[in-house]
Amino acid sequence: MTLRTLCLKPLLLFAASSFWVEAASATLDPATNYARFKGEASMATNSAGTVTNWSNKAARVPVFANGQNGYACYRIPAMVTTTHGTVIAVADGRISGCGDIPNPLDLVARRSFDNGQTWASMQVIADYGSSPNDTDTYPYYGITIPVPRVAGGDAALLVDRTNNRVWVLYDNGGAVVGQPYNRTIKLEMRFSDDDGATWSERRDIEALNPGLRPVAPEFLTSPSSGIQLVGGTNSGRLIFPVYVQGGPAYASVIYSDDHGQTWHLGGN
Repeated sequence: MTLRTLCLKPLLLFAASSFWVEAASATLDPATNYARFKGEASMATNSAGTVTNWSNKAARVPVFANGQNGYACYRIPAMVTTTHGTVIAVADGRISGCGDIPNPLDLVARRSFDNGQTWASMQVIADYGSSPNDTDTYPYYGITIPVPRVAGGDAALLVDRTNNRVWVLYDNGGAVVGQPYNRTIKLEMRFSDDDGATWSERRDIEALNPGLRPVAPEFLTSPSSGIQLVGGTNSGRLIFPVYVQGGPAYASVIYSDDHGQTWHLGGN
């Protein structure tokens, strides 16, 4: 069996919807899409046919573990390292089970100041799943009277290295029977200027940027990471991946050339 090697430091790994960080490398089995840790197989063969003997199992540090902090399940992790070296990990804290929106879920975060060896207490960035009687409007769907808002998650992270600001893009989800998947989705952002210690109020970027949302039943974040361009005519541009589903499905991006003040839809 051929295994692909992942070499991020620290590396976010998952099994059964719980998440660990390993400071060394791990392997991803392309047949199953599950991570293997060093030592869990005695040998593996890479694409060049080289056999590697793993004799020592690297330490695993739990970051999000199912059943802890009031969440039955954790899914959809993302991680960045700030310009000051703080590692920020976010995930969906799914309250009653592992199901997607409209299953209630919060956007939660933890931080590490020693490259993933230890982690600070959990923060809640968006408490839409656990906040009782939480409501919102979803104008794209014609919903201007508040309905239950039950989820904030599926996040992606991005560091603007020109001003040290950390952005998080995520799905704001409402529970509305009769809509596709019995839910309504719109994109939101928050930012942190202190390495994730505190986060801004939410920004409804669809309302703030008319024309950003394409005509489609669902417009969602592509979880994990955004990027910032370096060099060239668009140096400094911030880019987040997004996708459309519910009709013709395709991937796209949103981008900003003014450090996140305005956002535009890219190609697909």
